[in-house]
Amino acid sequence: MTAATRMSDSRLLHAALCAVLLAAISPAAAQTPASPKPAAPKPAAKPAAAAPLSGKIAVINTAAFQSESGGIAVLAAGFGTVGAEFEPKRQELIALNTRMTALQNELNAMAETPDAAARQAKTAEIESLRQEMQKQNEDAQAAYQKRMEESVGPLFQEVGRAMEEFAKKKGVAVLLDTAKLRDAIYVIGDSLDLTTEFIADYNKSHPAPPRGAAAAPPAPPPAVPNP
Repeated sequence: MTAATRMSDSRLLHAALCAVLLAAISPAAAQTPASPKPAAPKPAAKPAAAAPLSGKIAVINTAAFQSESGGIAVLAAGFGTVGAEFEPKRQELIALNTRMTALQNELNAMAETPDAAARQAKTAEIESLRQEMQKQNEDAQAAYQKRMEESVGPLFQEVGRAMEEFAKKKGVAVLLDTAKLRDAIYVIGDSLDLTTEFIADYNKSHPAPPRGAAAAPPAPPPAVPNP
């Protein structure tokens, strides 16, 4: 091999090495290799279909629980106890109402009386009594409500828990209260109504204590009439 040939081969080798080096430091080669793309997430599995409702539908009338005859005995006893406590206040309000009615009648009889001062005095007396009666009525209502919540409220909670257990034992999945839905429900058959059966069952397992002379729940205090 001649010197010229060796020089030519050397130049070719140098050019090839330069080409390799240039390729190695070119911008494209200098970039960080791209991270592999994450695998596409698998579609979320569809939730399993809810199991069909198992059980029957029934109705119950909770308004019947408070009945003195045929209702839940412990509730009737609770109402009677609280009613007896507030009977004196109820009688007091009735007396005030009677007094106001009498004063109003006296004022009406003075319509033809020329004594304007007397009529004004009678009107002022009626207004004073009306305000007093209104305040006592509001205080009595608030005290009555508070006492009922303290005394009868826990009884209603216990009845509610027993009603749930009773419905489960009967295989009832949905229990509707006709006292709240009123005319929205039409009972096709008596077998759907659990009211009487539940009351009898509850009274058997929760007998009421002797009531003695406890009074029945009083009617609400008389409304305050306008003068």
